[in-house]
Amino acid sequence: MLGARLVNDGDHTAQVRRLVVVATPPDVAAEVIASITEFCFEYLESAPVRVTGHDIPYPPAKLEKFHLPDLDRILDAVDRVLERPNSLSTASDVKGAER
Repeated sequence: MLGARLVNDGDHTAQVRRLVVVATPPDVAAEVIASITEFCFEYLESAPVRVTGHDIPYPPAKLEKFHLPDLDRILDAVDRVLERPNSLSTASDVKGAER
């Protein structure tokens, strides 16, 4: 999680501002995002982003590195959740980006 902190004090206050979930099985990432969104939606400053393996059957061991989330995809997700332009997303993908 990026910039996320759950605080459980007397008021049961939750503070979550931005969320990036990296997981190999897409269903795990989806469940984590669903749980955080269910309980902390009003604290999120941007939509949660998930980075998972591609939506294909798991490949043989020799091709596994092409299936797993790599650094470029993770950093792209971080840039998207921070609403910064980057090399992988287009200007229209980022709010407020100049064309």
